[in-house]
Amino acid sequence: MYNVSENYLTAVKQASRDFTETYMYINNIKVTTDNIEKFEINYSIGSSDKLTIGNANTSKISVSVIVSQDTPAQFANSVIPYAVLLDSVERCEIPLGIFKIDKESVIKTDLLVTFDAYDIMYDYDYVIYNRTQCTTTRQLLSELVSYYDVKIHDISIFEDLPWNKTLEGLTVRQIIQELALLYGSNAMIDREGYLIFVKPIYCCFQMDASNYIEFRKENDEITKVSKLSAVASIEMDEEV
Repeated sequence: MYNVSENYLTAVKQASRDFTETYMYINNIKVTTDNIEKFEINYSIGSSDKLTIGNANTSKISVSVIVSQDTPAQFANSVIPYAVLLDSVERCEIPLGIFKIDKESVIKTDLLVTFDAYDIMYDYDYVIYNRTQCTTTRQLLSELVSYYDVKIHDISIFEDLPWNKTLEGLTVRQIIQELALLYGSNAMIDREGYLIFVKPIYCCFQMDASNYIEFRKENDEITKVSKLSAVASIEMDEEV
């Protein structure tokens, strides 16, 4: 969980909140709002519309960067986007995560460079080699940290539950899913690149139309116009 100030928590809940800037570092080169044509981010801790546990989903961003003299020459490594919220008290810069560019998704034209990038969960789909037979969940978490580069803030905060499954043939992500299921939660990578387990909790914060920008309901149904035809007008007699 990323810690923010009380001023930020107050400002972000206001209907008039204003994220004035989005910028990102691509291969340690800063790309500002002026050069970002499109930025979409998808966080998800569930795999369906229904509430489930035991998931370990990957967060994804889709970006289009305007080509200029400041555009990075290579799009191959990390992307760290930030959102900037201004209020009457302070400027709040919030990191949105640490992502790795999918090289296969990079499309370059004379005007734009578009790409997708994923957080580290995307790289956990490889089968592990079983070093030791773990008997508790804390032992397993320590194994993931020591040998598989999984970052965890503090293993001691997790309940130490019995573990009697073999690791043979499982990927790192599948092990994380099993742990999430045992802890009654869903796993995700936080904004600083650490593995966390999120339990469903009751939330009493309510939102209405004032919390949305340009909220407008036009029609209950979506109508698609697939073809238009034009014909020459026909002059009618005045008397019918």
